[in-house]
Amino acid sequence: MKRKLNNSNHITTKHAFYALLIGTSMIMLWRGIWGLLDFYLFPDNRPVSYMISITIGLIILYSSGSLVKKLT
Repeated sequence: MKRKLNNSNHITTKHAFYALLIGTSMIMLWRGIWGLLDFYLFPDNRPVSYMISITIGLIILYSSGSLVKKLT
């Protein structure tokens, strides 16, 4: 019985480690993309840069939602 408890604890620890690793990686990716967009996408006109970023993001979200509906 004790062996099963330790094994499930090990799996939980492993999953927590992977979640932390993946979460950190996603934040670093987001930060890098954000920095590049600030630097290259209309760097002298922030309101236009923000509006284009929002538009691109909405198009990607809408497209991925449509793709998910087609796949299911």
